Amino acid sequence: MSVPSLQRLSITKECATYGSDEPRLEISTPCSKYLRSLNAEVLDLTDSLIFNRLLHLELNVCNSFRSKLLLSLLKYFPNLQSLNLGRTYPEDTEDQLYCLGSEPSSVPKCLSFHLESIQWRGYAGTLDEREAAAYILKNAHRLKTSTIRLHTTYMDNGQIIMKDLTSMSKASASCQLVIE
Repeated sequence: MSVPSLQRLSITKECATYGSDEPRLEISTPCSKYLRSLNAEVLDLTDSLIFNRLLHLELNVCNSFRSKLLLSLLKYFPNLQSLNLGRTYPEDTEDQLYCLGSEPSSVPKCLSFHLESIQWRGYAGTLDEREAAAYILKNAHRLKTSTIRLHTTYMDNGQIIMKDLTSMSKASASCQLVIE
């Protein structure tokens, strides 16, 4: 799909397991400023595809959250100002398999220079989510607001998760962390 003047794009994919015959969608929208994707696995970016103009990104993941996927995606959006993450079906047993391990060799440009706002819905406090949150907070120098909404299934551990999040170091002294 090539639409050079398109500024807003929303991609929806049903949560399901597909075989290797899964259809692929190639997108060329160099003027995009807003991208919304339901299930982040839809996005399979290559080094040649960079959304330089994208300012707002919304990702809703079905199933497991993967910090490696999120952090690798951020490098493709160097001017990103707001990031909205959502998680539909947390599965904490799978998340332990996908931990970040080592941080990326270079900090994505959007974290160093542009990201001002994060909203994260369905945060469960798994190891993988925690590592992604810590990395973003530690490297987002212009972050003004970070709103994290806990998933209702994990509210019993809410106080522990809140204490963990508030203890994370932040690159931005003006960042307001809101945990709901």
